[in-house]
Amino acid sequence: MRQKDPKAIFLDMDGTILDNYNQTSIKTKQIITQLREKGILVFIATGRSRGEVFSALPHDFNVDGVISSNGMSTYLGDEKIEEHSLPFDLVKRIVEKAREHRVYYELFPTKGMRVALKEDIKILAAEVEDPKPNGVGINEWIERKDAMEKEIDWVEELPEQKYSKFYCFSKQEEHISHWKQVLDQEKEWTDF
Repeated sequence: MRQKDPKAIFLDMDGTILDNYNQTSIKTKQIITQLREKGILVFIATGRSRGEVFSALPHDFNVDGVISSNGMSTYLGDEKIEEHSLPFDLVKRIVEKAREHRVYYELFPTKGMRVALKEDIKILAAEVEDPKPNGVGINEWIERKDAMEKEIDWVEELPEQKYSKFYCFSKQEEHISHWKQVLDQEKEWTDF
């Protein structure tokens, strides 16, 4: 049964708040503002990290909270309500495997910029060389190119800190399918 007077709504970003070019329309922003003015709480629930959420939205785009990184972090306003992180041993092992299998990866700390090893720049750059494959959405392609140019902190070694997610990408479907099999094998050591 549909509730007539909702108290809150939860919205995804990609394809909901953001268009194919990762932009928010003025109309979307106006509707969300109107909902909030009516006392309806508006939350974003996304696979994106909290930093990605606010870097993709206009600075004056307001929501009441965010569930980020597929549920790894929850915020009510700016207050962190819940946070989970990946074990650092798992993080190191997955990065080693990604390097071994030449998989594009971005590692997301719970705070700060996404991270990748400097020595892997060539591996990652090869995956985002033009032309864009037909099976990859324009929004995904734009995001990877932006990440390579300005959103990844290229480090000599992984800082031992809390990480909320990995993002992996390949422009070849069979390559990413193989990578999923590798990750499934890793789950035998640590369920993630």
